[in-house]
Amino acid sequence: MKHQGFNIAVLILSGVTVAYIIYPLITILSFAEPTKILDSLSRPQVWNAFIISLVSATISTSVLALFGIPFAYFLARYTNFPSKFVFRVIVIIPLVLPPLVSGALLLGVFGPNSPSKIFSWS
Repeated sequence: MKHQGFNIAVLILSGVTVAYIIYPLITILSFAEPTKILDSLSRPQVWNAFIISLVSATISTSVLALFGIPFAYFLARYTNFPSKFVFRVIVIIPLVLPPLVSGALLLGVFGPNSPSKIFSWS
């Protein structure tokens, strides 16, 4: 049993992750009446928000897979080239920015007042 401590740590962290996901759902279901939840889910605004979230997640995942994986491979394999530091900073900046900045960016691109009405669902 060489990895018993690691297995226990993974089990504890998995339990915390499951609790992090399940607890808000249980809280919502325990405080709200089922008829109100069903009424809320049947509103067109909720479905529009769901569709916008699904489309934006699909687009961002596709763009990441298309450009991010080859770029990560390039950064990992080719270690000696000029301006590598600049490329690493460009990669790290989105990880450092707060989620509010990312949300404001998504709202600006996909929101009802976006300059491009292509992504507007209203």
